[in-house]
Amino acid sequence: MSLSPQSRTWAQIDADALAHNLANLQALYTQPYGARVMVIVKANAYGHGLEIIVRQAHALGARDFGVATTLEGVAARQIAGADARIYLLSPVTPHEADAIVAYDLTTVVSSREMGAALSKAAEAQAKTAEVHLDIDTGMGRSGFTTDEASDALAALRSLPNVRLTGIATHFASADEDPEDARAQLALFQSALAGLGERARGLTIHASNSPAAMLLGAAGAYQLVRPGLLLYGVEPAPGVWAQSSYEWRPVLSLKSRVILVHRLRAGDTVSYGKTYTVPDGGGVYATVGVGYGDGYSRRHTAGGCVLIHGRRAPIRGRVCMDQMVVDVSNIPDVQAGDIATIVGADGPEILAAGAMADAIGATPHEITTCLTSRVARVVVKG
Repeated sequence: MSLSPQSRTWAQIDADALAHNLANLQALYTQPYGARVMVIVKANAYGHGLEIIVRQAHALGARDFGVATTLEGVAARQIAGADARIYLLSPVTPHEADAIVAYDLTTVVSSREMGAALSKAAEAQAKTAEVHLDIDTGMGRSGFTTDEASDALAALRSLPNVRLTGIATHFASADEDPEDARAQLALFQSALAGLGERARGLTIHASNSPAAMLLGAAGAYQLVRPGLLLYGVEPAPGVWAQSSYEWRPVLSLKSRVILVHRLRAGDTVSYGKTYTVPDGGGVYATVGVGYGDGYSRRHTAGGCVLIHGRRAPIRGRVCMDQMVVDVSNIPDVQAGDIATIVGADGPEILAAGAMADAIGATPHEITTCLTSRVARVVVKG
């Protein structure tokens, strides 16, 4: 999408940063271990834009894409074409089976009912449904238990028009509890060993971003699912410290200053009048971004933006469509100036991870919550 002169809030998607991060992941996992990198594009590619990321990553050679919903899978298939492998990673309902088969989505299956529905749909369409067996090693939201895995594998293999091609699990707390992640990995490896020769030749995948960094070769298998790493967002504090690679943020969020005016001492700002202008008054800028764009109201306390390479603190509550910042110490701010909401401006940077930590959120929320009225614009560098 090109940037309209009327756009007042937009996300810049850095194609060079995406290519750099993908090359890092390939150097970490593809070149030494032969593991393919699955590009996760669920939730509009963590807010970066599903269409943009699928097109860019496909052009860079990626052929494995992960989604959470059938509609996301259909969209990814239409963009990536027939040579891509689209994985439906979350549980879905049996009534979606017809579309899943029609668009050749590989389903990570958590129930016998879903396997049966895919078999029926594939038989009706004279096609074969490709599935992966989901084993629950501690996440608790999907998958067969380790005790059920052997029977579930046999059941899936017995279904007509169904081909079992992989086995997966998901780590629950690799970003918070490394020992728990190692215990989950050991449980998964034990389950695979219990399947013996029946697991030979199947695509195995487990690692999300923190686990990929923590477990390295042990969690590589044939696919890695790096999530936020690909987008240059630190998935948890300290993850970057475990890597010798530089990770570049793919997304930066920009907005326009839409009004600059002086307020007097005692004037109040925004809903609830929670901020009072101090003695001497000051200069304040209204910036055209708010929670209607996905910028959380929780940033009200302690948040800031960057204008002319300097920090401008938020004053008063973040509104749906705008917010007010203090520019008293930033010279020559004018309507039309660019405010950086997420990203860098000169030496200053507002990193998604630090922003999330400041409001008690996960880094995923900072970009994923961006709404559809925020234009996504591809840039290079």
